Amino acid sequence: DAHAGIDDTPIDLCPQEGNARVMQCDFLELALSAPGSEAEIVPSADFPGGCLRSLPAGSFDAVALSLVLSYLPTPQQRGAMIRKARSLLPTPDLPRLPTTEWGADGSVTRGSEGQGEAPRLSRGLLLIVDTFSVDGRQSNRNGGYVQQWINEIEAEGFVFLRHTVLQRSHALAFA
Repeated sequence: DAHAGIDDTPIDLCPQEGNARVMQCDFLELALSAPGSEAEIVPSADFPGGCLRSLPAGSFDAVALSLVLSYLPTPQQRGAMIRKARSLLPTPDLPRLPTTEWGADGSVTRGSEGQGEAPRLSRGLLLIVDTFSVDGRQSNRNGGYVQQWINEIEAEGFVFLRHTVLQRSHALAFA
């Protein structure tokens, strides 16, 4: 099986007819539910995989957006899609530091805050594959729309990892 060991949630705005594995979903309209809750999938006569209505926030290790961002008509919609992807990825807890308290006599005590569980460090990955129409075949990250996309995606809380030019598309990776 090509997907062995991967628990994926394939969605498409208009899945290929008869494909029972891919759920119909308008990602921009997807509702976010509480972490740990179940996905809401409603049966559909038109889509054998059903229609995905909600997913729990922070419940995915990676989100892959393939051939979708360049088809959205406005920068606002692209930004909304990136923010939605961000909300599906884990948000690491900030490390808790011991508190310092100063006594009336000038003594210093350290509180126990920060003891116990180690902070969650997983940040998740955002993987984007899109057409050359984004930026022609420019393969460096210093020019054109690809650099604008990188800057705007980083402004949403991601850290740029890599840009690769594939045979027919660009691939970008963020943490």
